[in-house]
Amino acid sequence: MAQAQNGDFSISNNLYEESDVNGYSWASSRDAFETYFAPVLNTSTRYERNAFRNVYSASGITNIPMPFYYFVMLNNGTVLGFTKNGYDGIRVTVIFNPQKKKLLTGRDVFELQYMSDDYGNGYAYNSILKRNYKLSNRQQYIDACKSNSTHPMYSMANREFCAFLIVENGFKVPKDYPVKL
Repeated sequence: MAQAQNGDFSISNNLYEESDVNGYSWASSRDAFETYFAPVLNTSTRYERNAFRNVYSASGITNIPMPFYYFVMLNNGTVLGFTKNGYDGIRVTVIFNPQKKKLLTGRDVFELQYMSDDYGNGYAYNSILKRNYKLSNRQQYIDACKSNSTHPMYSMANREFCAFLIVENGFKVPKDYPVKL
């Protein structure tokens, strides 16, 4: 409904002076959330910029900054982070147990990316990861999930690879999932 009223996620980056070189902006992320998601989600808290600085790689070694995400808490205590891609799309981070002192990628923090599909049919989940995934490179996706690098492959965040492994397995944790839950 909000998309029908307001158009797609292609909010002009020219509106945001503090955008980085790729067009990412906290203000753009906030505005995308308020325009498209706020009308349909019941939230209890909206967080200030850089609210979640305690997100780490799966091993807990590398702190993973999330500077352009706009975070809100749902009424059930789950936190969602939204970032408007610098191009066409939006990333949604899901944080379980946000009160923990150290949140781990692939255990507490997951991310789903939605981008315009190639056919103009709207937005599709994680099209870049899906497009590049093959059984022959599954181990690379597993390694990317548990990586201490923020962006191990395709410039995608490691938390996206963790979520992808679960989604690709029918929303069930696969037997070879690399993070202890």
